[in-house]
Amino acid sequence: MWSIGCILAELLNHGTPIMPGKSEVDQFTQICKLIGYPRKWEEFNKHKSARNLLEMVSSYKYSEIDEKFGQ
Repeated sequence: MWSIGCILAELLNHGTPIMPGKSEVDQFTQICKLIGYPRKWEEFNKHKSARNLLEMVSSYKYSEIDEKFGQ
């Protein structure tokens, strides 16, 4: 489902990637910026490196999809 959604979003975005990440961390940051950060990953949140990563993206609490594609 995720891949289909990304393909559809790119088609709506005139073929331009909506999240052109340069690394895994950059990709995750762009995903969080677009749809908000994950709040319910309890097992993921237990890992120290995951907590550091989530702190980086914690400011992206709300989805920006409406702004990106308009309604």
